[in-house]
Amino acid sequence: MKKKAYIVIMTIPQQREFVRKKIDEIYPQLIVNCKKTCGTGYLRWGSDLLAVAITFFLEKPLATQLKTIENNKLENFITFIMGIQLKSSTSHFYCKYRKPLIDSREIFDNLKYKNIKEEDGNPLSANNPELLDCMHRELNNYPDQEIAKMIRQFYFEDITITQITKEAGIGLQTFKKRVQEAFLHIQKKCNTCVQWN
Repeated sequence: MKKKAYIVIMTIPQQREFVRKKIDEIYPQLIVNCKKTCGTGYLRWGSDLLAVAITFFLEKPLATQLKTIENNKLENFITFIMGIQLKSSTSHFYCKYRKPLIDSREIFDNLKYKNIKEEDGNPLSANNPELLDCMHRELNNYPDQEIAKMIRQFYFEDITITQITKEAGIGLQTFKKRVQEAFLHIQKKCNTCVQWN
């Protein structure tokens, strides 16, 4: 298929402007397509998805962009990108925008949640010196001193999990599993010091 004459005689800045005008022309339809692609999640991440898809298209070589427009596939291509970015668990959009929204929820100040404890009711708070003494004693006696060190760093030295796992050379799931096992052990030993919630 021959390139259209008006594309050949344009300068590169004019070609870029031409591509952007074509995107502007179909933008209302892209919003409709984005709503259909996202479904009920459109209000949560639809605008981000559309922006990522358009950016992805604009990062393609200019010749590819022009060829897509020439073949009347611009709307299809950007909609296809939206579908892939939304559903692929390894895509840039999924990792940066969708997954954090799925994994989080809004906490309201005026509601009492079952698993969230007030500072005074928290057995690990500084208001409970018997428990802290017991925990330090049990951590010193814990058979795996590597995990005991990680627990101290996380709970008492406020070092992030990322830093701890990187320094220890273990994965996040391994860290969580080992901490949970150690915490259950310490909880059994320290039951006489404190009433665990």
